Amino acid sequence: MSINKAKAQSLWADLRKHFANAENVIAQIVAEKAWEPLGYGSFAEAWIGEMSNLTLPSEVRPHVVYQMLAEGWEPVDIAEAVKGVGPVTAEVLARQRRNGVPPNHAVVREHYRRRSAPASHIRINVGPTMLAEYHRIATVVGQSVEEIALEAVREKFRELVSRKKVGV
Repeated sequence: MSINKAKAQSLWADLRKHFANAENVIAQIVAEKAWEPLGYGSFAEAWIGEMSNLTLPSEVRPHVVYQMLAEGWEPVDIAEAVKGVGPVTAEVLARQRRNGVPPNHAVVREHYRRRSAPASHIRINVGPTMLAEYHRIATVVGQSVEEIALEAVREKFRELVSRKKVGV
């Protein structure tokens, strides 16, 4: 099946218009409480009854999620009820709503790096002057600050154990 250029452009324009219009229609549904004449007690009930089989495009997810949050829904429950919204997305949107971000500016996709293993680092703040001095000394002795610090920490803990300040 082959279509001409005008038809192809028209299809793309329709798609663009429908995405933009979806946001406006959801806002209008909320403003006019368009669930009440249908016998639903809330937007969330109407969404589940009328739309739960559709996957939401990311551009309109904040509008749906914000309204469900306004009705007291928890992010985990929203994730189960709205196709295309997972628990992380629901929580991200809940946080943005709490922080006053309007739904049309909410960021739906955020990538979080999760730790693959428990933390195994010790962080201390020695200040910029001392850190510079530690780097100078480490360079002179041919080691890194990290190597010297690790050696110092190990030695101090061995000392504490040997003095019986802590049980082993």
